[in-house]
Amino acid sequence: MGLIQDAFLFNYEQHLRIDRYLIECSDEQAARLYELVRPMKHDLSLCYQLERLTKTELNRIRQATDLRNASRLNKADLVEALAQWLPTQLSQSLSQLDGRGLTILRSLLSQQCVTAYDFEFDFRVLNHLQDYGLAFAGLLEGLGYALVIPQEIAVGLETVLFNARLEQLIEENDAALQMISGLLEYYGISPLRVIIDQLETFAPGPRVRYDLGSVFEVGLETGYFHYCWLKEGMLVHPGVVDSNWLWQEQQSKVDLDYREITRAEALRAGQDRRGLWNEHHSGLADLLLRKGLSQEHALQAVDTCFHQLRNGQRFVEVVQEVLGLVILDSLDEANQCMRYVADINNTSVTWQTKGHTPEEVLKQEPLLPLPDKPFVIPKKKVGRNDPCPCGSGKKYKKCCGANR
Repeated sequence: MGLIQDAFLFNYEQHLRIDRYLIECSDEQAARLYELVRPMKHDLSLCYQLERLTKTELNRIRQATDLRNASRLNKADLVEALAQWLPTQLSQSLSQLDGRGLTILRSLLSQQCVTAYDFEFDFRVLNHLQDYGLAFAGLLEGLGYALVIPQEIAVGLETVLFNARLEQLIEENDAALQMISGLLEYYGISPLRVIIDQLETFAPGPRVRYDLGSVFEVGLETGYFHYCWLKEGMLVHPGVVDSNWLWQEQQSKVDLDYREITRAEALRAGQDRRGLWNEHHSGLADLLLRKGLSQEHALQAVDTCFHQLRNGQRFVEVVQEVLGLVILDSLDEANQCMRYVADINNTSVTWQTKGHTPEEVLKQEPLLPLPDKPFVIPKKKVGRNDPCPCGSGKKYKKCCGANR
C-alpha cells in the first residue's frame, strides 16, 4: 500500500481516490490494484510488457486465453509462448469484454496506443484487459499513470475492433449483465438456474444465444456485479440484510414460482432500481418533499423505506422511521403517510414472494371450500364438582347447577 501511495503523491486527487478505494477493498483487490501502478518504460513491444509481470500474472493470462501445455514453463519461456499466442486469440479475447472495456481499447487505438489515465473506469476493468493481454497499465515516465496497447496487439485490433459482429456481441453481453442485475432487483436472492432460464427467454432472436459462462465471468471479473454476489450456487443482491432468512422465506413458499419477468422489465430494473417504483412510491416522495425534505433526501428516504420492507422489517417500525423524518401538521397527513407505506408494501414486488407483489400472491392462493355439513361445536357435560362455567369460582352443584 505504501508503494501505491508514494507513486501517486504527485497527483493529490488520484492519491485520494486510491486511498478511498484501498480502505474499502480486500487485500486481494489491493494487490490487483498494485499491478496497475508499477513503473513502466516507453516500450510498446509485447515481450517487454509481459516481462514486467510476475509469473502469477503471466499464468493468469495463460489461463484466461487457454494456452495449453505451458503450466510448467519458466518465466522467460512463458513470456515467449504468450508473445506468440496472444495475437492469434484476439477475437476470442475481445468476446470476453463488456462495453467499458471495448470503449477503452477504441480510445487507446485512436491515441497511438498510449494514453494518460485518470481512473474514470473501475480498476477491475483494467485488470480484466491485462488478464487477456489486450492492454497494460503502469507509471510511464514523463506521462504519469498510463495505459498502453502493445504493437503486436494493436496491429490485430485494427482489423477486428470495429467489427459489427463484435459490437453486437458486446452489446448483448452488456444487456445480459444489466438484466441479471434487474432480475435480482425483483428476486433479492435466486438460484443461478433461475437466472439462466430467464436469460434464455430474453435472447432477442433464435440466432442469439448468450454464452452464459462468459457473461458471468465478465460480470464478476470487471466488477459489473458490484451490485450482487455469488453464494453457494446463488446470486444475492447486496441489499439483502439476511440472505439465510430470505432464502428460507422463499423456500417456504413451495407452490409459488419465481415471477416471470420480461426483457424490458429486467433491463429497466437493472438500469435503475427505481424502475420498480409505482405511484405510491412517488406519492410518498412528494409528501416528504412538501414537508421540507430536499428532493435528494426525499427520494433516498423512499428508497430506504422500500429497502426495509423488502428485507422484512416490521411495518410499524418502517412507518415510525418515515414519520420521524418530517414534522407533520395534522393527523390526516400522518394517516396519508402511513397509507403510502402500506400501499408500497402491498403493491410492490417483494423478495420474500419471489418477485411477486403481496396482492398478486393473495389472488393466486385458492380459498378453502365450505364444508358440506354445518359445523357444530360439541357441548361438554359439566360435572357436579367441576368449576361452574359462569366463572363465579363456585362448584357447579352449588351455583348454576343447584336448581337441577
